[in-house]
Amino acid sequence: MKISKILDVLKVPENYNEVYSPSNDSYLFLDFIDTSEFKMIFFEWLAERIQHSKRNFISVLDMGCGSGILGYVLILKLLDLILESINSEMPNFQTIILDYIDINEKAINLARELVRQNEQLLADHFAKFMENKKKISVQVNFFVSNLFKSHNVRLTYPYDYVIFNPPYLPSEPAIINENNRKIIDYAWDGGDDSGNAIILDFFSNLDDKINKHSQIFFISSSHAQLDVLVKSLEEMGYLIELKQSIHIFFEDIMLFQAKKPSSSL
Repeated sequence: MKISKILDVLKVPENYNEVYSPSNDSYLFLDFIDTSEFKMIFFEWLAERIQHSKRNFISVLDMGCGSGILGYVLILKLLDLILESINSEMPNFQTIILDYIDINEKAINLARELVRQNEQLLADHFAKFMENKKKISVQVNFFVSNLFKSHNVRLTYPYDYVIFNPPYLPSEPAIINENNRKIIDYAWDGGDDSGNAIILDFFSNLDDKINKHSQIFFISSSHAQLDVLVKSLEEMGYLIELKQSIHIFFEDIMLFQAKKPSSSL
């Protein structure tokens, strides 16, 4: 199913004052997973999985999930692509596991509500598998955590797919500071004057949660210090590739893919 058709029927609960709502950066990622390039990425990943792993589940992480739209639409897309490959030598996937993480408890509650309100969309996908005499399920886990820092987070790694639409705007202490900060401010405050602190903190703790086949996608902005970000990630051993971008007023929003060379994991 085309992503546009999914979005036409997807119910996205909103809490404008306290949870980041789907915006241009969100739709940048959703547009990308509907491209032939993402389909190619999936089938290349599938070929690697067939050769190197016997796991019968796919594990997805939506970090900083906000409303939960990115992770949820991604698993619907993965279901469609698995169904498309049903006659290939694909592994017998039995489950897709989606881990939602957000620092904002109200965002996690909203993501839980999104999953509840869209059970029929999953049911429609499951029915297609039954028509092909296959069965698959989806398991969704919800965690309130500042990145990976909470002791209550029980993750399902190594992750096959990781997505992070992080806070990427440079901090402005004169506008947002500890005296007036609201919970939603964590959705766009990148943590320092480069806008990169949060995303670099995330990547510095990601190594043991991925493998050489993991597909990692993140979003940033021309308002951040992108040259510093890319150089820092490359120094961590990641290969960084710009996949898609959009220009809005005085800002470019960019979707990147990050991968670790096989020899580094």
